[in-house]
Amino acid sequence: MKAQPPRRPLGCMLLVCIALCGTLAGCAPATPGSESTTAKSDVEAMADLEEAVKEPEAIETPKPSEPEPEARPAPAPATSPEAVLAEGAAVEERIANGDISAKICYLTFDDGPSDNTLDILDALRDKGVYATFFIKGNSDRIDLVKNISDAGHGIGLHTFTHDYAQLYASDDAYFADLAAVQDAVSSRIGRTVDIVRFPGGTSNTVSANYSKGIMSRLVQSVPAQGYQYFDWNVSGGDSATPPPPAADIAANALGGADGMQRVCVLMHDTTVKRTTVEALPAIIDGLREQGYTFGILTHDTPPFHHGANN
Repeated sequence: MKAQPPRRPLGCMLLVCIALCGTLAGCAPATPGSESTTAKSDVEAMADLEEAVKEPEAIETPKPSEPEPEARPAPAPATSPEAVLAEGAAVEERIANGDISAKICYLTFDDGPSDNTLDILDALRDKGVYATFFIKGNSDRIDLVKNISDAGHGIGLHTFTHDYAQLYASDDAYFADLAAVQDAVSSRIGRTVDIVRFPGGTSNTVSANYSKGIMSRLVQSVPAQGYQYFDWNVSGGDSATPPPPAADIAANALGGADGMQRVCVLMHDTTVKRTTVEALPAIIDGLREQGYTFGILTHDTPPFHHGANN
C-alpha cells in the first residue's frame, strides 16, 4: 500500500482559501465589522466633500431702519396782503362778469382790539387768511391796532364810544365820534382809514330813539366825506349774551354763506367772545370747502349795504 499524505485540519484549509481569495482580489481580508465601518466612512467623506464645494447661502444683512418722518401740519398758504388784494379784485371782477363759479368771503371783526385780538391774529395766520377789523377807539387794548395793521389785515373805523345815545344824538355827534376813532387809529398805525361800519349797522332802528332819520342822512353824508361804509350779509351770531358755543358760531357762519357768491361775515373781537376765537378754524376750513377765496375790505371793494330803517 502506498503511504497516504498527511491530512491538514479543515480550519487551516479554510484560512488558506480565504487568504488566497483575498490576494487574488487585491485586498486584504476583511476583519469583522470593517465592511460596515468602511462604508460609513465613505458616506461621511462624500458628505464632507459636498459641504466643502457647496456655495454658501446668501445671508441678507438687515438694513438699518430709517426714522419715520415727523408728522407736521400742512403749512398755511404762503401769501401777502398785496396778493390777497389782487386776487380779491380779480374774483370780484369775475363775479361782476357773470362767472357763477367765483366766490369771495370777507371775514370781519367789530369792537376790538381786546384781550382776544392776538389769538384771533394767530388763528388767521395759521390758516393763511386775512380779515378786516372795525376798531373801537376807546378800547383798553387800542395799541393792538398796530399789531393788526402790521400783520397785513384791513382796518376800518367802527366807533369811539359805542354809546348809541351819544353818537346817534345828531349828525354832528356822529362825525365827532368818527373823528375821535380816526385819531385813535391813525395816530398808532401812521395812516388814515377810509372805511367804516355803523354801530348796529345801517339798518339799526335804535338810532331813531335819539335822532329821527339819522341813518338815512348818514348813508349820504358819510360817503360825501370820503368814506365807504360796509354792513354784512352773514352773521356768526356771537353778539348774543352769553356768547354761544363755538360750534354754533361756526354753523351760523357756514350755513349763512351756503349758496352765495359774495359773503361778508360779521363777528366780534371782545374779551368775552372767547368762543369766537375757538370757532375760527372750523369757519375758515368750512368756507374753503365751499370754494371761497378770502379777501380784505378796502374803499374800492364793492360794498355790502343794508337798507336804512331810520
